[in-house]
Amino acid sequence: MAEQQDERRQYRRVNAEVHVSVQKHDTEMRDISTEEGKSRNLSAGGILLHHENPLEVPSYIIVSFSLPDSSEKLDFIGKVVRIEEIPQGGYEIGIMFMKMILGEFNAIQKFISEKTSG
Repeated sequence: MAEQQDERRQYRRVNAEVHVSVQKHDTEMRDISTEEGKSRNLSAGGILLHHENPLEVPSYIIVSFSLPDSSEKLDFIGKVVRIEEIPQGGYEIGIMFMKMILGEFNAIQKFISEKTSG
């Protein structure tokens, strides 16, 4: 079954632990809260996040992080597409990137290419 899931993925995914900031807001953009988490893996299409609190599926959030060995902050609008409570505590949250600029997309693609070519 894992093989079938991998075949559906459009982008190559790599294990990467980065500090992630998640901004949640209400529908009128009034009540904005920021929470922190860590990624488990990353692709040019999305990120798997370990987070202490659940997020609603589907919901839209702003995701910010820096790639390892970089100080450049990348910001994305993301859609929460899945959530799973994990036995060790917290939640694994699958986030699909919805909007990004070309430079951010290219930075992630380059990072993944470097991680998988070595």
